[in-house]
Amino acid sequence: MGRRVLAVVAVMGLVLASCGGAGPEIASGPSEAIQVHGDWTIDVFNTDGTLDQHHEFSNALTSTGEQLLAGLISRESAPGLWHIDLFGNLEEANPCLNQFDTPVACRITEVGGPGDPGFTSFDLVVELVPTSVARLSGSVTAGRDGTIGNVRSHLGECPPADSPATPCTTTGSSFTNTGAGNVAVAEGQIIQVTVDISFATG
Repeated sequence: MGRRVLAVVAVMGLVLASCGGAGPEIASGPSEAIQVHGDWTIDVFNTDGTLDQHHEFSNALTSTGEQLLAGLISRESAPGLWHIDLFGNLEEANPCLNQFDTPVACRITEVGGPGDPGFTSFDLVVELVPTSVARLSGSVTAGRDGTIGNVRSHLGECPPADSPATPCTTTGSSFTNTGAGNVAVAEGQIIQVTVDISFATG
């Protein structure tokens, strides 16, 4: 019974524009399973607009992401705003700077989301791509030379009365988390990120 509930949670998560990962298959019956597919793309552009790098990799649903999906489906919580963080493998490799000129992760968030203008871009767009792909896309400018070694998506978890139209201020829970290798970026380069999430049975 518990495995059936998790399968329903996974499918309904897409309807709610919630982001899953390429984690284990979730059984929905003896002959089929629900699979969560997540595809990340990172393009790095030079200041003159030319493409410097293109990277593609799969993501992974976190345990807190599973819990958040269950809370949304059961109406124990409401979805808030999304944001994406781009980390270096080491703190000193982080590709952005805060107001104290300390290396920090770069953040891409929806308008009104959490972050500081020093290291945050507020241009994240969340959309349903016909007919069954949830897409997060946005960009941020590297504040320093660094590397991207890990990427995470976060979804705000709000009280049931709230919604993305009236978002709460929570930074949310880690929803997906995956290694990105070592994507080297230089100060001033534009980092374009797209996350496509889809579901399939098989």
